[in-house]
Amino acid sequence: MKILVIGSGGREHALVWKIAQSKKVYKIYCAPGNPGTSELAENINLKVTDLTGLMQFAKKNKIDLTVVGPENPLIEGIADLFNKNKLTIIGPDKKASQIEGSKVFAKKLLLKYKIPTAKFKVFDNYRKASFFLTRLHLVRGATSLNSLKYPLVIKADGLCAGKGVAVCHNKGEALKFLKLLLIDKVFGKSGNKIIIEECLSGPEVSFMVATDGSNFISFLPSQDHKSVFNDDKGPYTGGMGAYAPVPFVNYKLTKTIEDKIVKPTLEAMAKEGIPYQGILYPGLIITKDGPYVLEFNCRFGDPETQPLMMLLKTDIIDVFEAIVQKRVKNLKLDWYKGSAVCVVLTSKGYPGNYEKGIEIYGLDKLNKKNNIVAFQAGTKKIDNKIFTNGGRVLGVTARGVNLKEAIKNAYKNLGNNQINFSGMHYRKDIGKKGIKTVNNYLLDTSNRKKITYSQVGDNYETKDPVLRLTQKAAAETAKELEKSGYKGLEETRGSSAFVWKQGDYLMATVLECLGTKNLVADEMRKITGKTYYDSIAQDTVATFINDLSTVGAKSLVIEAYWAIEDNTWFSDTKQMTHFITGWKNACIMAGAAWGGGETPTLKGIINPGTIDLAGSAVGIIEPSHRLITDDKLQKGDRILLLKSNGPNANGISLARKIAKKLKKGYRTKLPSGEFYGEAILKPTNIYSRLIQDLLDEVEIHYIVNITGHGLRKLMRARQNYSYILEKIFEPQEVFCFIQKHAGLSDYEMYQTYNMGMDYGIFLKSQDVEKAQKVIKRHHFESIDAGYVGEGPRRVEVTPKKIIYKSETYQIR
Repeated sequence: MKILVIGSGGREHALVWKIAQSKKVYKIYCAPGNPGTSELAENINLKVTDLTGLMQFAKKNKIDLTVVGPENPLIEGIADLFNKNKLTIIGPDKKASQIEGSKVFAKKLLLKYKIPTAKFKVFDNYRKASFFLTRLHLVRGATSLNSLKYPLVIKADGLCAGKGVAVCHNKGEALKFLKLLLIDKVFGKSGNKIIIEECLSGPEVSFMVATDGSNFISFLPSQDHKSVFNDDKGPYTGGMGAYAPVPFVNYKLTKTIEDKIVKPTLEAMAKEGIPYQGILYPGLIITKDGPYVLEFNCRFGDPETQPLMMLLKTDIIDVFEAIVQKRVKNLKLDWYKGSAVCVVLTSKGYPGNYEKGIEIYGLDKLNKKNNIVAFQAGTKKIDNKIFTNGGRVLGVTARGVNLKEAIKNAYKNLGNNQINFSGMHYRKDIGKKGIKTVNNYLLDTSNRKKITYSQVGDNYETKDPVLRLTQKAAAETAKELEKSGYKGLEETRGSSAFVWKQGDYLMATVLECLGTKNLVADEMRKITGKTYYDSIAQDTVATFINDLSTVGAKSLVIEAYWAIEDNTWFSDTKQMTHFITGWKNACIMAGAAWGGGETPTLKGIINPGTIDLAGSAVGIIEPSHRLITDDKLQKGDRILLLKSNGPNANGISLARKIAKKLKKGYRTKLPSGEFYGEAILKPTNIYSRLIQDLLDEVEIHYIVNITGHGLRKLMRARQNYSYILEKIFEPQEVFCFIQKHAGLSDYEMYQTYNMGMDYGIFLKSQDVEKAQKVIKRHHFESIDAGYVGEGPRRVEVTPKKIIYKSETYQIR
């Protein structure tokens, strides 16, 4: 292939560097390029704004694919021109590029489609804007912008090379920046309209995706450093450095960004009749309420592209081809392990006036070093020497086994006797935000006193023998059922639900209790004012309904058991309303009628101000061949694991014990900014309708509700099989937090908690794809995790190198 890269900065050098590694490419051009790109490509003396010249060059030289680096040509319509001339190009058309070209367009799109962003107001003259500022006092969450509170943000509508934004801490700063934009016209027509918006608080994240207009795939999240000086001080720049990946952007947060921002944005553009194809890059801020959009970019970020290209193992041409051939859905990205950091070196005075033509020394010293590249940007070559020729001069980019090593590898190559030039400026703290995050949340348990589950009053080693004894005693009562003309199915004895034959019908029943999760809700109410009892009700119903579904039963009737110390618990009208409504809604989610229940007053047994929650359900298995028992389980069956919302109702006693040891208790924030208590309180999924729909489509051989005993529960069946997990979901951050503060090993965590996977479905391999489509239709997530193999009976969690032997789980 012959490739044309448009641009002359560090981003373009990084793209050329990555493209040059592709076996599919035999010739690269870069227009206009820089001395760095000239070592890998043929530079072409065409400006990025010369759209016609670029098109004619691509046509004449039979370019197979053009990659656009900067935003200007995209916003001016280069994609339209290339497409009109049947030339393949990566990037959105002129209309779609408005998403970056006009912040007003982007903000109105976000508002219309309810995609999270800061509240804002648009102005096009100084008088109205300044008058507005004199009367404002903004409170986050307010329904209007009739009043503002400083700091606030003012943005120019159009392109300003990353410098058209100011965070104003008082009225004087705000009016001064308004004057620069609307009166002095320092950014020309880009400042004809301005936005005044609330100032959001939280860490910022660069989140880039490749999209073909219908589907998208995410690159690793990265973090830019916009301010010119350390500690995010000084004026904004085009970017002083970046690193990837971002430690606090875990799987859960990534999924939230994809589901709440990326997907809705692409759908919104399509609904507006402006389908988006290419690289979409939302600049985000992670607030206490989740990710919000600060701005959009219609291309790769600079300097974020530099560390991303260092980490990307996949051929970048595969990515581009998937975009243009509309098969992003089938694309998979592979990444090198570790981190990468880019430190930008600038000319003295940047982002203001700066000198050019200063010789750069030390670049030759990097030629023989692995995993480090000086991507050139504002440079020029004269007589085989490299000189400065712009504000941002170089992006020294290094990879390491972790973020700390990557930072070290980048910085050790700067300064005297290394890369240097007169007046060279760079930030000394690129990536340190990530290090701080790692230090705060890394699972370093070496100096922590271990807190075990048995220490908080629940020990399966002592409880399980009692359960086995009760199961034996219960089996001895089977004849009493037969005296009534019915027959119990002994293969379900000890499973999650008991089944009996009643005439032509198979009936099932189960009883379960919530445990102590409601005590967390009581404590969190003191912090946030929310009762959380709507989700507590769902949790309680889920404990027995999800058990009932494991045998294939359709739930019919639910009974409630709410035990209190005295009637004062019921006098809290707000709490009771939320709880009763939540219970009703959970019954509807389960497809069951709420038959009634019992509300005993147990003074001396139940603690004052608390409630003990439980319930039972009866279901029907109709037709009878939908019965699910381990009799159907076979060697070679695949294991689908469903993604949980969090701990559900298990392991809460240990989680509560940890809260007591934390200085801020449940108010302690996790890396995402979420309160520890709220992370524990995420409601349990209810799967009854899903299982009934699955039974309509596929044959289910077995189901395990992963509650107590963690992943050991997968060997609940009676057969002598092994259960091999080749892939697992990443655990939510709350599990990592618990593990860190309890000082527990992976082995102990995965035998106690669901660790992000709360339902195991066993079925034939040929039914996996069909089943996953049904699961997705119900808005749940699944992973084809592994298979059922020959004995001995055990569970292997391959990604964690954990094996649970048969003797660790001796009940059904």
